[in-house]
Amino acid sequence: MKNWTLVFLVLITACKCNNGKNKQTAEDTLLVIPDTLLVYDVNSEAKTMKKYTEMPDSAFTAIRVINGLNEKYPSVQLQFVKQSNDTVYVSVPNNQHLAEQMGSAGSAAWYADAVINLTSIPGVNYVNIDMQRGSHAAPGTFGENSYKEYRVDTLAR
Repeated sequence: MKNWTLVFLVLITACKCNNGKNKQTAEDTLLVIPDTLLVYDVNSEAKTMKKYTEMPDSAFTAIRVINGLNEKYPSVQLQFVKQSNDTVYVSVPNNQHLAEQMGSAGSAAWYADAVINLTSIPGVNYVNIDMQRGSHAAPGTFGENSYKEYRVDTLAR
């Protein structure tokens, strides 16, 4: 009889302890951060930028944003060089498509997309792009104010 009482008490205790753990709270939710992210969808014709997703600022890193740009522009592959202080250094080892085939409007759109997204990373104010000069693209350092005429589009999310 003592054995059954002990088993009964253990079962009741186990059930009561488990009841509070079945409730999921916001703190229990796991946020999965992909390796490929962009902060903004940039529209160079309308000079607007629309936030892609609601992620914490800490999710946006140079590598993740470069991966996002490389996915969006498969013919123009950026390579991460380093991040020093408030500047991200990147290179475009094969810039033939960007410099010669996208035209002025296409390369301008790429620059806007790249600079706006990379300078949206917390702590990044400048992007240094290293590449060979071409007809429509050139190396340089671009600041977060380079595209200050672009406005955030908050209407369509």
